[in-house]
Amino acid sequence: MTKKNKILTLFFAFVSLWLGAQNPRVSPPESVGINPLGLARIDTYLEDLIKTKKISGAVALIARKGKVAHFKSYGWADIADNRKMDNEAIFRIKSMTKPITSVAAMMLVEEGKLRLDDPLSKFIPEFKNTKVGINTIDSLTRRPTVKNVALNREITVRDLLTHSSGLIMGWLYPGILGEIWKTKDNLEYTNIGDLSRGLATLPLAFQPGAAWAYGRSSDVLGYVIEVASGMTLDKFFQEKIFAPLEMSDTYFELPNEKLPRLVSAYAFEYNNLRKIKSATDMLTKGLPPSAFYNGGKRTLFTGGEGLVSTATDYFRFASMLLNQGEYNGKRLLSRKTIELMTTSHISNIPSPLLQGYDFGLGFGIHTSPAKSLIPGSVGEYFWNGAFNTVFWADPKEELIGILMLQIDPYGHLGIVRQFKSMTYMAIGD
Repeated sequence: MTKKNKILTLFFAFVSLWLGAQNPRVSPPESVGINPLGLARIDTYLEDLIKTKKISGAVALIARKGKVAHFKSYGWADIADNRKMDNEAIFRIKSMTKPITSVAAMMLVEEGKLRLDDPLSKFIPEFKNTKVGINTIDSLTRRPTVKNVALNREITVRDLLTHSSGLIMGWLYPGILGEIWKTKDNLEYTNIGDLSRGLATLPLAFQPGAAWAYGRSSDVLGYVIEVASGMTLDKFFQEKIFAPLEMSDTYFELPNEKLPRLVSAYAFEYNNLRKIKSATDMLTKGLPPSAFYNGGKRTLFTGGEGLVSTATDYFRFASMLLNQGEYNGKRLLSRKTIELMTTSHISNIPSPLLQGYDFGLGFGIHTSPAKSLIPGSVGEYFWNGAFNTVFWADPKEELIGILMLQIDPYGHLGIVRQFKSMTYMAIGD
């Protein structure tokens, strides 16, 4: 660590203490029906992962009945620099950007600037002529190919919110169709408008509304938000969501003075941790350069990923959702809109989500703990990020859980699932 970075790190440590009154205040867990022994087990679990070099560090936050019962940091923000993890450390939240994009879209629905049944071509005309691709075998050459067929109907805003648009990620999809999509990554575009128009030239993986597939839906939704609002996505987020919710550490472009608080990302390879040092590291796995934030100037602000944030900031966002659209006296969405977003919209179509889950308008929805084999409640909603960040909100238990890691690969050792299970098992009332 350079002398300048050490000074900045100390400065922000003092700032964090000074701003302590603005951060979540921790209440006795027994006061909200949380068993301290259960929290101690979570501590031991995460600390053991750090001791055995399975992860570098973590921040965990658990709140119930409107009070934070557990807010703790573990391990290291950077191992080589001996930089300890802090509760206000900044993480790349990757796909946890998506729920924020979904909230932004529904704010525009409430304003009458969007409708869920609006065709995508209303905002991006190039999608009017999009085709659907089918992996097949050429009858003459006997080689794999893609056959394009016409749309049964156009993609709608609702399809984007539910990931049922047919817009995919090539590295997640098999066959020649997946290979075609792999050629269209963030390297080719400087802004979300160009990216969205480029994706419109690719064949969809299925007819809109016919299936669920994780992919580019939220990215394109980000551009729809720009067109409908007349604002760039980063400015919309800042003015309409981050400022009202006092999310002062959430950005697409992290200011240089806050870089010392950014947690280093690690890959778990060959039973060891390797620091991910550049976007090139991530490209070797087929991921876009935006998978790694290095402080460079960004112009591509997508709805699907790219934000950095803290456990504190995301707690405020989750609290707004759990409080039916309102936080600290400021309302972003109506109660009925939150209900609509957190209701399953894909129960009648094929979905590769974990058993026991469906999908709403921007969130995974827990529909059956018996099928998921994860303790929880029917109606609880959540989403994860590629570096193993997660949040969930449970209206029945009045519970919010947040875990922040910076470790690749996604799903590493089932840590997110285990943390969630142990959180529910700590409920003692």
